[in-house]
Amino acid sequence: MKGLLITAALIVTGTTVIAQSPGPMRIELRPFAGAYVPTGKLADDFKTAVTGGAEAALEITPRLHVLATGSWTNSHHKFAGMTNDRTNLWQYDVGAEFTVAEAPVGTWTFRPFVGLGGGGRTYDYQHAGMSSSTQLAGYASIGHEALFGAIGIRCEARDYMSRYKSPLTTKTTNRNDRGFTFGVAFHF
Repeated sequence: MKGLLITAALIVTGTTVIAQSPGPMRIELRPFAGAYVPTGKLADDFKTAVTGGAEAALEITPRLHVLATGSWTNSHHKFAGMTNDRTNLWQYDVGAEFTVAEAPVGTWTFRPFVGLGGGGRTYDYQHAGMSSSTQLAGYASIGHEALFGAIGIRCEARDYMSRYKSPLTTKTTNRNDRGFTFGVAFHF
C-alpha cells in the first residue's frame, strides 16, 4: 500500500513538472490483446490466459503520457474439486509513460517507453459459493511503439505486484504476475 501511494505521488509530481512544457496535448485510444501470465505462488492458483482491453492516453508532451487502462482476462483457477474453474479478472489502472527516445526512420517513428501506475484488480469467481474480491495493484512497464502518421503499433510488457485474497482461506498476500500485450494506438 505504501509503495502504491509513493508511486502515485511520483507520477503526479512528475506530470505536474513536465506538463509545464509548451505544446499541444493529444488524445490517444489504444485497444490491445495479449497474455496474462501468473508467476510465483499466483501460478499455483491460476492458469495463463488471454487478456484484452483498451487504454485512453493524453500526450502531455512528446515524452510524457498519462493514461487510464481497463482490461478483462478470461482466466481459470486451479482449485481442486470445483465444477466451474472460470474466473474473470478485471484490471483498471492509471499511470504514466515516459518515452525514452525517438528515432525517425523514413515515415516511421520508433518510440520505446517505460511506465508506472496503479489501480485495482477484481477476481470474479464463477463457481457458486466463491466470493469475488477487489484488491490494489501496481505495475512497472516497458514497451515500444512504431508510429506511422497518426497510427501506432504497440507492444508492452507489464510486471504487476498486487494484493491477493484467497477465496479458500481468505488470507491476503502480495502476489506477482505479468502481462504481455500487442495493440494499436490512434493519435487524435
